[in-house]
Amino acid sequence: MELLPTFKIGVIRKEKIFFALTIVLVMIGGAFAFPLSYVTNSNELIGICLLPFVLNIQKSRRFNYLYLLLFIIFGCSAWIYSVRIFYFFSLAFYLLWLVELVLGKVSVLAIFLLVFMSPFFFQISVILGFPIRLQLSEITGTLLQWLGLTIQVEGNMMLMSGVTFTVDEACMGLNMLGISMLMGIFILAHTSRLLKKTLRLKYVMAYFTIGFLLNVICNLFRIILLVLFKIAPENPMHEIIGLLCLIFYILIPLYLLGKWLVAKYGQEQVMDNDKQVAITRFWRLALVFTAFCLMALGINIHYKRSQPDNVQHAIVNAPDYTITKMDDGVTKLVNTSTLVYVKPIPEFFSGEHTPLICWKGSGYTFKNTMKTKIRGHDIYYGQLIKDNETLYTAWWYDNGSVRTIDQFDWRIRMMLGENNFSLINVNANDEHTLIQSIQTIFDDHTLSLRK
Repeated sequence: MELLPTFKIGVIRKEKIFFALTIVLVMIGGAFAFPLSYVTNSNELIGICLLPFVLNIQKSRRFNYLYLLLFIIFGCSAWIYSVRIFYFFSLAFYLLWLVELVLGKVSVLAIFLLVFMSPFFFQISVILGFPIRLQLSEITGTLLQWLGLTIQVEGNMMLMSGVTFTVDEACMGLNMLGISMLMGIFILAHTSRLLKKTLRLKYVMAYFTIGFLLNVICNLFRIILLVLFKIAPENPMHEIIGLLCLIFYILIPLYLLGKWLVAKYGQEQVMDNDKQVAITRFWRLALVFTAFCLMALGINIHYKRSQPDNVQHAIVNAPDYTITKMDDGVTKLVNTSTLVYVKPIPEFFSGEHTPLICWKGSGYTFKNTMKTKIRGHDIYYGQLIKDNETLYTAWWYDNGSVRTIDQFDWRIRMMLGENNFSLINVNANDEHTLIQSIQTIFDDHTLSLRK
C-alpha cells in the first residue's frame, strides 16, 4: 500500500529535476544571445517582478499546441535571420509551453506581459511615439487656437507669449506607455485573484486597446496644461503634472475598467485535476533535447551577430564624399560640410538604426524635431544637443527610387519584393548647410543607392 505514494513522489522529483535542467539550459542560451541591456531596462525589471502575479496556475497542466507552434515558428525565424527578438519570443513561448505542461495552465496575461516587457515594445514605442508626438503637438495647437489663444506650432515645439514648449519623449514616450501597460497587467492579475475569475482573450485585448487610447488622451491633456500654465521642462511641476495625469487619466480609469470587466465578464476559475497530462520518459528527454537546441541557437546568434560582415553594406555612388564602411553595414560619407550615414535595413520586419536611438547612445538629446518637406519629399528634421555642441540632423528612408518617412510604406514595399531600403541620416553644423546638402542630394542624385 505504501509503494504507490513512494512511486508518485519519485516521478514528481524526476519531473522537477528535468524541469530545472531545461530552465538552466535555455537561460544559458539567453545569456549568450542577449546583451545586459535586455534585462536592465525599467520595463524588463518591472515585468520580472510581475511574473509571480501573472503565472497564476488556474487549471491542471496541459499540452498547449499554440505555444508549441509559436515557439517553433519564432525559433526557426531566429535561426534563419539571427534576429534576437525572434529568439526572445521563442524562449518565452517555450517556457510558457513548459510551465503549462509541467505545472498547469497560466493566465493569458502572460502573453501581454512578455510583449510589454520585450525589446520589441521598446522599438515600437520609439518608432510610433515620434510621429504621435508630432501629431499631439498639432492637435494641441489647434485646440488652444479654438480657445482664442495665439500659438505657433513647429514640429514638437509650440510658441505662446514668447515662451517655448516642447513635446518631449515623456509625452507619448516609452516610460508612460510602458509603465501604464504593465500596471494594467498588475491590475487585471490582482483583480482576478481577488474575484477568482479570469478574462477571455478578447476582453483583455479590448482592455489594453482602451489603455493605449487613454495614454494618448492623457498626454494631450498634459501638454495642454503645461502650455496653459506656462510650465517649462526645468520646472519641477513639469514632472509632477505628468505623474498626476498618469494617475488620474490612466491608472484610475484602468483600475475601474479592469474591476468592472473581471466582475462582469470574468469566468470562474475551476481546477480540473482529473485531466492531467502524463509526462513520460520520452517527453522528459524531448524537453531536455529541445532546451539544448535552444541553448545552441542562442550561442549561434551570438556568434553570427559578432561577425563584422553580418549586415551587407548598401552600394552607394557619391563621388563628392569620402566613403567609409563601418560595422553593422553602416556606410559613412563625409565631405567638407556634411556627415551622412547610410544604414541598410536587411528585412521588412527589422528595427532600423533610427537617429532617435543611435544619437542618444552617443550622449545627444533631440530638440526641435519636426516633419518638413524639401523638394517635394517629406523628411524628419531636428537638432542634436550635447553640452555646448549643436548639430542639425535630418533623416528619411530611401531605396534608390523611393523616398519616404512612412514606416508602413517602406516595410510593405520591402515585403512585396522592392529594393531594400536604407535609413539616410544627414548631419551638418548649421541649418542652412543641412538644407542645402539635402537639396543637392535630391536635385543631383548625389546619393545613388543600388540593391
